[in-house]
Amino acid sequence: KSVGVFGQATWTPPVGSDMLHLTAGLRWTRDQKNGQLFTINGLAPTIPVNGVNVSGPIALDASWSRLDPMVNLSVDLSDGIMAYGKWSTGYRSGGASSRSLSYRKFNPESVSMFEIGAKTEFWDRKARLNVSGYYGDYKDIQLDFSGLYEDIVNGVRVATTRTTTDVVNAPGTGKLKGLEAELTLAPAEGLTLSGSFAWNSVKIPATVNPFPQTGGVLITKPIPIYQVYTPKYSASGAMDYEVPLNDLTAKFHLDVNYDNGYYINYTDVEYDPISRAVRYTQPKGDKAFIVNARVSLADIKLGSDDTKMTLSIWSRNLLNEQHVFYKSASARAGVSGFFNDPRTFGFDINIKM
Repeated sequence: KSVGVFGQATWTPPVGSDMLHLTAGLRWTRDQKNGQLFTINGLAPTIPVNGVNVSGPIALDASWSRLDPMVNLSVDLSDGIMAYGKWSTGYRSGGASSRSLSYRKFNPESVSMFEIGAKTEFWDRKARLNVSGYYGDYKDIQLDFSGLYEDIVNGVRVATTRTTTDVVNAPGTGKLKGLEAELTLAPAEGLTLSGSFAWNSVKIPATVNPFPQTGGVLITKPIPIYQVYTPKYSASGAMDYEVPLNDLTAKFHLDVNYDNGYYINYTDVEYDPISRAVRYTQPKGDKAFIVNARVSLADIKLGSDDTKMTLSIWSRNLLNEQHVFYKSASARAGVSGFFNDPRTFGFDINIKM
């Protein structure tokens, strides 16, 4: 269970027409996790205790308490420009993976983040530009490591198709940094243009993989860790246009989305146990460029009341772009992956009463 209490207050000092705003907040959190691992592949789990393997349920009884502060200073530089600087901390509680063979306990992870940015409006409020940058320290990062479950038959390791997962805290401190920008324009009546860009970088300390490689060889040296499920670069753009047609409204939407691919596994597949040279590298997902579109006819009256209908036709992946967004490699199975969805079309009817 988790219990949290949060509060914040803002003070506006009598400086420069009340242009400064100082906000401070504090969050207290207490997390408690209890559980037991009773069975692994039909057998009671076995763990070493004082050099002797002991079979039986493995219990987890852990709790954590945490105080996380936040301080934000904003400055109204003009009627349409606000700049700010923010510092805050946060954390994610620890626990144990239910897919672990040993129900290994892992500790909470925490982050201390600095952010600066600006929110602006200009061109008679027809344009809005928001920019921000952040930098932070990331401690005790929780990493998921997966390995094939191996049975021991007559003293020989026998591979199975089952997997097991352990969560390990990376040693030391990682680094987070990034830039984000959003732009919205309304250059003409009924027309809205928008775009965004993001650059994200996560540096995670080298960590020891708790699972052995093919043949049971355990690499005891820390190995490099990839940034997962987050592309380093991503961007999007959209156009929306509405035009009245007598008592109806025609709506047109087009959006474009790009990212440069991402890893789904933290580490390379296999290393030389002595030199730590990479034997099999982990592939990264392909770059993506997806276009979506929608055309709608709205405000179609149904009867004499306020009931209205909207008819829409749409397409996802309009250009039928194809890429392997999810790639994974293993020493036994080789490289596998999933393609994105092909071009699809659809028709929607929406009735609002």
